[in-house]
Amino acid sequence: MAASSGPGIVRAGRPRRGDFSGLLARAEQDESALDGLLFAYETMPEDGRLELVRAVAQDHAAPGTFLGLLLTVEPAPTLRLEIAALARRSGVIPRRAAIRGDHQEGEVQLIQPGVDEAGEALRFLWNHNEIMHISLETRASLRFGELKPCDPRRAVDTLTPMFWRYLRRGSRLPEGAARFAGWFSLPAG
Repeated sequence: MAASSGPGIVRAGRPRRGDFSGLLARAEQDESALDGLLFAYETMPEDGRLELVRAVAQDHAAPGTFLGLLLTVEPAPTLRLEIAALARRSGVIPRRAAIRGDHQEGEVQLIQPGVDEAGEALRFLWNHNEIMHISLETRASLRFGELKPCDPRRAVDTLTPMFWRYLRRGSRLPEGAARFAGWFSLPAG
């Protein structure tokens, strides 16, 4: 395979441990840097997105979570499969999240691979700090609208207090919601 003639970060065959790795590290710590990187990724042609995905898989010490964020905004089904496979090879199930609003009113989608790799999401809507609706959606029905990709930990931290109150009230969960139980499990240790 011939090396790409694109910018340095997409040239195949060269180790990428400098500036590109620094950009990835910054995007993990700085939400505006992550937004910028995801926006740039969305505007690239599909072959450029594929090269960037492969660069992330090669350069990042633990690429699974970052690949999950790219999966959140990737529209091409074949590239979604490639990203999910690379994330799994890193030992991570590519979970992603998107959020809108704040603790008072908003929406979160917790997205993970589903039965068919296309993915499924558990969608939460809340108002006045109380969950009003939970639904299970397939990739085909996901509509992000104003939702922005976010770190899955941030989404779970936002949801957890409201979710436990919802369950204590005796409210029902949609069928299939049990597949998302791992999102709310306590960390070991």
